[in-house]
Amino acid sequence: MATDIGPKIGIDGEREFKSQLANINQQIKTLGSEMKVVTSEFAGQEKSTQALTAKNEVLEATVVQLTEKQKLLYEQMQKSAA
Repeated sequence: MATDIGPKIGIDGEREFKSQLANINQQIKTLGSEMKVVTSEFAGQEKSTQALTAKNEVLEATVVQLTEKQKLLYEQMQKSAA
């Protein structure tokens, strides 16, 4: 019979934060897979306009997701500091 006697410290919205973070991380993984597909699709013609455009689109989407992740982490840090 084990019981948890220690104090439980929680931050408001921690479950939502973890869910959002997991979602963003999954999207970043998906974008990594998309980049692999684009790279293999344009094998031999990596410098073509089409290849560079496709890679740029994936990279832009990755930047958006990383920016969202950074904002989310910053907001959570501010909440935990308060």
